[in-house]
Amino acid sequence: MATKARRHIHKYYYNLDVNLWVCGAFDCSHHMPKHYEPILIGKGSECWKCGLTFFIDGRVLGERHTNPKPICDDCLAIAMDSGSDIVRKIGDKPVEETVPEQVEPKQVETKHISDKELAEQVERLGVDMR
Repeated sequence: MATKARRHIHKYYYNLDVNLWVCGAFDCSHHMPKHYEPILIGKGSECWKCGLTFFIDGRVLGERHTNPKPICDDCLAIAMDSGSDIVRKIGDKPVEETVPEQVEPKQVETKHISDKELAEQVERLGVDMR
């Protein structure tokens, strides 16, 4: 009997032996063959250093052979500031020229709603919650 897959943010790494993007979670068998790489752009992945979620971009895909376990831009900036041995380039530009300045996060206003209001919104949007 098949079990339902666990829903989670994948922790992608590039397996150089078989040329696949693979999820590093111990109980996940998700993988993306190399010819599906463009689909990965914009997908979330856990950072291998801090564990926070970041979005995969061309930098991550371009570095798959030099850094198969991708890290977020914040961890990359910290590594660059600390003089770490991580040497990265994007095209012909050194990374410090391509990493954007830190931006203060915006405060997001949250609103607590009842279960009834949530059910109404889900029904209105046509979301399948099964």
